[in-house]
Amino acid sequence: MKYIIKEIIDLFFPKKCFSCGKYSEDYICKNCYLKIEFISLYQSFPNKYLNGLFSATLYSGVIRDLIHKLKYNNRRSVSKPLSCIMSSFFKKEIHGKYFFECIIPVPLHRTRYRKREYNQTLLISEKISRDFGIPIEEKLLIKIKDTKEQNKLSREERFLNQKDSFKINKDNTKYGSVLIVDDIYTTGATSYECAKTLKSGGIKEVYLLTLSVRKAESLCRQ
Repeated sequence: MKYIIKEIIDLFFPKKCFSCGKYSEDYICKNCYLKIEFISLYQSFPNKYLNGLFSATLYSGVIRDLIHKLKYNNRRSVSKPLSCIMSSFFKKEIHGKYFFECIIPVPLHRTRYRKREYNQTLLISEKISRDFGIPIEEKLLIKIKDTKEQNKLSREERFLNQKDSFKINKDNTKYGSVLIVDDIYTTGATSYECAKTLKSGGIKEVYLLTLSVRKAESLCRQ
């Protein structure tokens, strides 16, 4: 009950910055917003299955704090400012230059979804979908393995952890170009498996948009 009340207060009366907690008229106060490291990243073919990677920020400071709250502290309302950052980046860097027939939020396994009660990648995708009229396709890609949390695994362990963890709904592979959305790009293990699975189902072009990228060194090809 306390969680529900807090979410309602956060959503309709955002009197405190979601990052620093100080009083603010916006979800993120001006001081914290100025600390966000916007990067406008694009890399073509970051691995052999992805056609391209877009990322809006570096995973540090304010963005790291907000993603952590969204994923691990049940702060669903934090998705509001993050989805605005995603939509602004899409408008500036992607809209009119690339065409996507649908958006695919990286899915959660049903066990993790029941525990969290929402998929954070879906939440940060919704404003792009509304603003640019691109449908969200939640049932095209399915997480079939309840994998370990990635954040405590090595690079090699991350790829093994995600291996063959997705399947495609073959009754719905009508798309030629799709955009996967995720919160963080670190080693690329998750997006590698997502893109591999989608292309195995006949989708020709698969791009990835992430809110953040951990660091430039993570952008090595697979």
